[in-house]
Amino acid sequence: MAIALESQSSAFATAVSGTITWTHTPAATGGTNLVAIVGETVYDGTDAARPLTGVTYGATAMAKIGSKDQANANITTELWYLLNPPGGAQTILATYTGTVINRMGGCVMLSGISTLTTAASTGTLNTNAPSGTGTSSADNSWAVDVVGSEPSWTGHTLTAGAGQTRGPFGTIANEAIAMSWEGPQTPAGPIVMSWTIDVNRDWNLIMGIFSPATATGGAAFNLERLERHYPRGDMRGGMRGAF
Repeated sequence: MAIALESQSSAFATAVSGTITWTHTPAATGGTNLVAIVGETVYDGTDAARPLTGVTYGATAMAKIGSKDQANANITTELWYLLNPPGGAQTILATYTGTVINRMGGCVMLSGISTLTTAASTGTLNTNAPSGTGTSSADNSWAVDVVGSEPSWTGHTLTAGAGQTRGPFGTIANEAIAMSWEGPQTPAGPIVMSWTIDVNRDWNLIMGIFSPATATGGAAFNLERLERHYPRGDMRGGMRGAF
C-alpha cells in the first residue's frame, strides 16, 4: 500500500496563552491506515513554560515522537503523532506547561501507514543549513520533519532540501517553523532531511520515518525519529524584535 499525503493545516498565535488550537479537516476522499503528525515550535523567554504537557486530536491524546529545547534561544520544538485518527474536521489542541507568547503548530496527515514504531537519535550543530538523517526499514518509506528556530527579520527564507515538499506553513511566522515530507524512498536506507537559510541561527529539528502498510493491512509501519538541536550562531541581529 502506497503512502500518500492526505491533508495539512497550520496555526500561528502571538497573544499570551497556555495553548494553541486549530481545526484540521481531512481531504474529502479520506484514506486508509491514516496517521496525523503535529509539529510545534514555541518562542518564549521562560524556559519552564515552553514544554508541551500534551496534544489532542479531537478528543484523542497524541503520542510524542520527540522534543528539543534551546534555552539560550528561548525555543522548544516538538513532534507528535496519532495513528488512525478520528474522521471529519477535528480540533487540535496543544497545551503548554505555562503561558507563552509566540506559538506555531502544523499538522500533516498521511494515508497508507501501518502500526509499528522504532528508535531515535539526536545531534547538535551550529549552522545555517540544519539537517538530520534517519534510516528507513522498508521500501517506499516517507519522512516527515519539523524544524524550529527563533523568529528572524524580514527577507530570510528557509529552503527545503532536494526531494522534500515544504508545508503546511508556507513562509509565515518569520521562518520560525517549517515542516516538510519526502517519499517514497526505495530501497530502504538513510533519508536526509535538510534546510538552508542565509544566516546562522539556532535550530531544533525532529523527523519521523514512516513505512507503508502491507496490502493485507499487516504491521509494516516503522517510525524513526531524529531530534537535532542547533545551538546559537553569530549572525543574530534583530531577531528578538521580529514579532
